[in-house]
Amino acid sequence: MGLRAIQAAARNHLGCFERMGFAVSRFSVGVVAAVSLLIAVVMICAQPALAVQSARTRAVAAATCSPALQGISLSPASVPGGAPSTVTATLTCSPKKALTITLKGFSGTRVPAALHVAAGKISASGTITTATRKTAVRGWIRGTLGKTSRQALLTVGVTPKTCQSPALSAASLPSLAYVGDHVVLGVKLTCTPAKAVRLSLTSTDAPAAAPAIPVPSTVTIGAYYQSVSIVLAPKMYQPGQYKSTVSVRYGGRTLSRAITVDPGLSQFANSPSSCSPNSVNLTIFFTGQVPAGGLSVKLKSNNAAVTVPATVAFTQQGSIGGMVAGVTVNSVSKNTKVTLTATLGSRTLTVSVVLLATWQSGDKITLVPSPGPGPFYGPSFGYEYLVNLSNPAPASGLAGTATTDDPDAVQNLTSPVEITPGCTSTVISFYVPYESAPVHAVVTVSIGGSTAAASLTIEPSLASVTLPATIVGGQSGTGTVTLAGAPDVAETVYLESTWGILTVPNSVTVPAGQTSVTFPITTVAVTSDSQVNVTASHNVSDQVADSVTSNAIDVTP
Repeated sequence: MGLRAIQAAARNHLGCFERMGFAVSRFSVGVVAAVSLLIAVVMICAQPALAVQSARTRAVAAATCSPALQGISLSPASVPGGAPSTVTATLTCSPKKALTITLKGFSGTRVPAALHVAAGKISASGTITTATRKTAVRGWIRGTLGKTSRQALLTVGVTPKTCQSPALSAASLPSLAYVGDHVVLGVKLTCTPAKAVRLSLTSTDAPAAAPAIPVPSTVTIGAYYQSVSIVLAPKMYQPGQYKSTVSVRYGGRTLSRAITVDPGLSQFANSPSSCSPNSVNLTIFFTGQVPAGGLSVKLKSNNAAVTVPATVAFTQQGSIGGMVAGVTVNSVSKNTKVTLTATLGSRTLTVSVVLLATWQSGDKITLVPSPGPGPFYGPSFGYEYLVNLSNPAPASGLAGTATTDDPDAVQNLTSPVEITPGCTSTVISFYVPYESAPVHAVVTVSIGGSTAAASLTIEPSLASVTLPATIVGGQSGTGTVTLAGAPDVAETVYLESTWGILTVPNSVTVPAGQTSVTFPITTVAVTSDSQVNVTASHNVSDQVADSVTSNAIDVTP
């Protein structure tokens, strides 16, 4: 696929991509990067369709599943005495009617007697309350549905000493994060409150066009807790780096912390070359433009068959990523899956490649005719066979031969046949001369201890197209297509007039065993003598093979 074709395919999805915040006009990349961009666009923009498919799958599962109790979970699983926990019961599938799961706790806890899972749902939750304690205790929260029971362990710690008037003590936030990170804002009070306190949060951004880091308007620190951790997700900003200030307010005090947000990983992909499936051409793209300080991505490989640099730096300010240099691919004796990872901040993307074992004697050769399976017609150049190997050529490459049992009909056949190191394919070409009778030939390719043969048919060539010498405009007539010999299968001959004043059918069929066929011609009225011709041709797939042009017919007033 060429660059223009790749870019055209990507444009089919650009409406979605622009809604993601990318400026389409900035994408001016080479073939490999364009392929990677196309992959990214299609993968991202295909998510709505995948969601629909997933919903349909769940609907089918609901119709065929018998719900059972899958598990009991607690959040959190460890609390200080006096603090609550949430218990959730999960089923194996959605019930057609509501189901009830009975619950039991242990001394010092109060659990709901039952949880009710509504029809069409898969889980239900309730609140566990705990008593204040001077010693820690652990116990099981058990759920039962029918004969099935599941349980989860709850730890209730010592109740901390509490105060009546807590205040903000500290706030922590990383100074640098990347889009895709889960940034933790930590807030601590001066003491443990006896009742829940509510904090107010805000965020601002710079430049003004950049997105502020989304924060909840309020966050609650529960009774018997002195601190809280709030997970924030910085938004994508296509121009690149931006800064944000997050503020926490309680009582009369406000604590503010600044953070710089750099672009994160958007895509990590491999685009092997068309010749060599074992080639590894890695590309990395970011959610925005590379800032002045650059971006450094950590790389890893889980197999020595592919080695990657520990880090790769992207230093060109304003770019959105590019190729990864320094990748080495080693030969393998059997098909080997290799997993490669790229990490920036807390976000890791993965690429898997399967390396094929190097060619061995006896591996498979496949011959694929181009532009199509035939039959072929002459005289014509440009006929080819794609020689495909099941496994890539070794470091020394491969050399072989191409032969035919009828060199008079299959002429100028490429030989020797050479396969570039690491590649799995090459092309051989041949020429078909003018033929007056059907020819059935065989092409044989031998490479590296293996052989493949392909049969081909060459049908008789076009001999002539004849038209009446003259015809009055507005009248109809008959033309004749003649072959050089009788074909052994029906032949389609394509027709085309050189001027619109004379019309012919798009094609005619010469039956097997015959050498000619007639076709109708129609004309329009003309004001002066006008000469026109008809061209007849054989096609192999969509490629013109041999062709002939008729005598000139004089269309008169």
